[in-house]
Amino acid sequence: MEVPFISSGATSRAYYSLVRKVEYASSLQSANQHLSTAIETGRRQLADPAVSFNERRKCLILLLYCYTNASHGFLAADAFNFAFPHAITMAEGGRTMDHKRIGYLFCAEVMPSNHELQLMLVNTLRKDLEHDSVPRICLSLENVIASSNPDLVPAVQSRVQDLLSHNSPHVRRRALLASRSLARHQPEWLSRIGQQILKRIDDPHPSVACAALALSAQLPEEHAANAQLVVNDMLKALSSDPSSYEPWFFVRTLLAVFFLGITENNIPTILELIRGSSKYHDGATLRGAFLVLSKIAPRTLLSLMPVDFESPIQSLRPFLMSRDPNDVYLFLSCLECVDPVLWAGTSPDVPAVLDGWEVERMMQLLGSHDALVRRTTLRVLNRVDLGLVASYYSRTVESIPCGLSIEDVNGYAIRLLEILEARSGSDGELYARELKDLLVRLEQASPDVVLEKVVESVLFCFQNANMDFHIAFATTMLTFVVDSDSRLPQTITVIVAALATEQCGKVAISPLDLLQGLASRLSSSLPSVKDACLLAMLRIAADCDVPSPVIQAVTEHGQNSKRHIRRRCEHKKGAIIIPT
Repeated sequence: MEVPFISSGATSRAYYSLVRKVEYASSLQSANQHLSTAIETGRRQLADPAVSFNERRKCLILLLYCYTNASHGFLAADAFNFAFPHAITMAEGGRTMDHKRIGYLFCAEVMPSNHELQLMLVNTLRKDLEHDSVPRICLSLENVIASSNPDLVPAVQSRVQDLLSHNSPHVRRRALLASRSLARHQPEWLSRIGQQILKRIDDPHPSVACAALALSAQLPEEHAANAQLVVNDMLKALSSDPSSYEPWFFVRTLLAVFFLGITENNIPTILELIRGSSKYHDGATLRGAFLVLSKIAPRTLLSLMPVDFESPIQSLRPFLMSRDPNDVYLFLSCLECVDPVLWAGTSPDVPAVLDGWEVERMMQLLGSHDALVRRTTLRVLNRVDLGLVASYYSRTVESIPCGLSIEDVNGYAIRLLEILEARSGSDGELYARELKDLLVRLEQASPDVVLEKVVESVLFCFQNANMDFHIAFATTMLTFVVDSDSRLPQTITVIVAALATEQCGKVAISPLDLLQGLASRLSSSLPSVKDACLLAMLRIAADCDVPSPVIQAVTEHGQNSKRHIRRRCEHKKGAIIIPT
């Protein structure tokens, strides 16, 4: 949609023009060229000794746009070095807060942390921290939060510590967040300010207390015990009068309790909080309370739960039957926090909380269209009984209807692959064999198709697995293609071709066997699968002498194929070929 300059919010017509050129560029190269031209224009403008602060501001904003929108690797590492002195000048001598903000922002986003001009920026920050103006102090603290470095810590830590007791809540809050940023470079810094952080937890301003709660989870051991007591006391006070506080503050307090630990006398408070938050449909508080509950051992929870108090799972039951996917996920994510001993009836001492029809409803969620719901359900049920998921998997595989569309088959496959991945764990060989059996069954439902989503999912799983899984899975899959007596589904052949390209020479299967196995699959493969096999064979041919039967098979296949496949079979420097 065309937006005129006056309504665009652009800081200058040059900026407006550049954005339009980049957004409407016909290619990535064209967009990069516009950005490069703008950087050179900015270089010339800033080189003028008479350039004003306003012109500097406009130029730095334009250069910041170039920095954030240039494609990776297009700009040299020192492409913006010419602008750093001007940004520091803006941060130090800017006539308005807006001038200083742009200077600080440019340095934080663009200047490397080890740049030689960082020392000048440190001096500017220290001066602004010592200033009496609250906006100026806040601006400098925000820069400390965004771009702290080891050289900055000794220069500003004393002043930041003093600002923890400043009259302005805006300064106190930012001083706490700046302390967290400085502690990344000097962890012992938190030991010095531990008592001040604990005092700020009781700060009358909620935003300051919230920042202190976030920082309390990182306190060292000498302060952790006191922090635990303070945070638990705050939780009890909040629970006694919940209407006086915002829900987000409740959630932050619960997260602090989660990290620091809950005291035993506060367990009834958590249980009451669960019952109240479920009644008022406060999902964030409910989820936070169950996270705290996950830190309590089952037997401890049972022993400390009041005799007449119902199981916390009872409060979740209405969410299971909701038509809102968010409610269903809330039910599952909270249930996952509780040991199955407390609700699944796996222990003779504790009866099951959910009825049979509710468990069946959970089983149905394994077929949900929401991937997050499926995966969470899978984790919950696996903790209860591995047989539940195995039974569902077997029933689903046996009942896949025939004549489905490719989209429906992909949907079935992805849901079953998630279960298969969970069942196999780190056993790559088991995953490979189960995958083959599953795809054979899926091909019966929809023959002669390549399930692209399955290929993507399997290769993604392989990429993110450990090395033992890599070796076992790749070896087993490549063995399938070497076995000339077995017919492979088209999808398996594509996966094998991808693995052969990457894993050739890394597994105990010779390149020659892989070449012969892939060559034997060409005649029965779809054109797209043939293409993948030929590309893999070209890669494998570099690691061995290509036998004449393979060359003959590829030659004959190329002669009987259309132009694209024939071109794949051309002979260049010893690769698999068809003579031209």
